[in-house]
Parts: sequence; structure tokens; C-alpha cells
Amino acid sequence: SGGDLFVALQSALSAVYGPPRFPEPAQLPVVSYGAVALLDRALLMENLEVLSTCRVEVAGGEEFPSFEALGVDIGLVVYQAQPPEGFGLLELPAYFTASSLRDFAQVLV
Repeated sequence: SGGDLFVALQSALSAVYGPPRFPEPAQLPVVSYGAVALLDRALLMENLEVLSTCRVEVAGGEEFPSFEALGVDIGLVVYQAQPPEGFGLLELPAYFTASSLRDFAQVLV
């Protein structure tokens, strides 16, 4: 509903654990840097080498490894796989699974 989430959570917890021992903290003041002019751009495909934390080539039929398996905590991993002769682009034999894909994937064909 867009209401005060602190109060909503506080009410739910109070129903089980009693009234809160401490009052809601004061709201932090809103600050900004002011207007920021974005005068240039960087295209993703032209900057993969600069942006990628890790590059991995995956053989056909293999599962793409997770960030954890690669020892990467955060960043952009570029996975590459080449389909064997006779495979269509949508039949790429390397794949993601529910266990290997956790947050976000952008697939470029």
C-alpha cells in the first residue's frame, strides 16, 4: 500500500512479542548530489573486456559453472559456448540450470 514499512513490521512483531522496547528511529535526511549530466555512453558489447570479472568457455553439453564454482563473488561473468556443426542457435548444448543460475542472466545469441 506504500505505507510505513517499519510500522507494518513493528505491528506484526508486536502482536507476537509485545510492544517494542525502543521507538522508531528518526528518518535520515534526504540528500542528493544535484543534477548529474550523463554526456557519454558505453555500449555493453564494445566494453565486455573491461567490464567482465571472468571469462569462461564452456564445452558442448556442459553446464555453465556458477559464480561460486569460479571463485567470483560479484561482477560480470562472460560465458561463451560454440554449438557443434549442425546445431541451431536455440539448441546450444551448454546450458544453465536452476542450481547454476541464481540472480540474473542476459543471454546474447
